Amino acid sequence: MNYRLELVDNEDYLHIIVHGVWTNRNGRQIMDEVGAVFAQCAHEGILLDNRDLTVESNAGSDYFDAEYGAKILARTKHRVALMVRRDRVELEKFFVEVLANRGVNVRMFVNLKQAQAWLTRNESAGHSE
Repeated sequence: MNYRLELVDNEDYLHIIVHGVWTNRNGRQIMDEVGAVFAQCAHEGILLDNRDLTVESNAGSDYFDAEYGAKILARTKHRVALMVRRDRVELEKFFVEVLANRGVNVRMFVNLKQAQAWLTRNESAGHSE
């Protein structure tokens, strides 16, 4: 397996760090595992941290198969902060937009402190950014 999920249980949210390489072969498996963690999470907020995830060069068009990922994660009622590297903001925007359109309370961040602050606010309505 060329990736792993690291779970860090914070007081106010669950931090899921995805390490490794996203490939055409493992993309859906990663989403399935992330979805399973979402389903079992008792926290209102989840920080999905993709900063340490690299994308195999030929997997770009399949990266975060947006419809599949949205289908998996739309089952959640969690507030989701998606952490990305600054160089992948454009690549991630479509995924965030699809999640938001499916009713997921999601927002994208490149700054960890801002993501943490958003997750710990008492705010019932969210938006993507």
